[in-house]
Amino acid sequence: MANISKKEKAEFNKIISPLKKQFGDSLHEAYKIINGERRDQYGDVEDSFELIADYWSTYLEAKIEPKDVAMMMVLLKIAREKNQHKHDNAVDALGYLAIYADKLIKKELPACS
Repeated sequence: MANISKKEKAEFNKIISPLKKQFGDSLHEAYKIINGERRDQYGDVEDSFELIADYWSTYLEAKIEPKDVAMMMVLLKIAREKNQHKHDNAVDALGYLAIYADKLIKKELPACS
């Protein structure tokens, strides 16, 4: 989480603290992975998913959008979970859903009140 500003971390903690009490640490773990080690290893998620979408589009000869990549990765984690229960599957699925919601479709959705 070294790349996250103090302000972003404070905002996150304000949001996640009540969720952690209700749902546990999986959301926090997914957040740390997305905004920490994965970003450090693979770069910006929007750029990464754009590249993956381009490759998949070429291979499938069909237009794949970055938001499709996120949802298909969620489905991959669900398929893996069906075969073997692992905490990692759930955390990664949460992460992909967060990327989908926060990074890839947020501009398309009306503001929540």
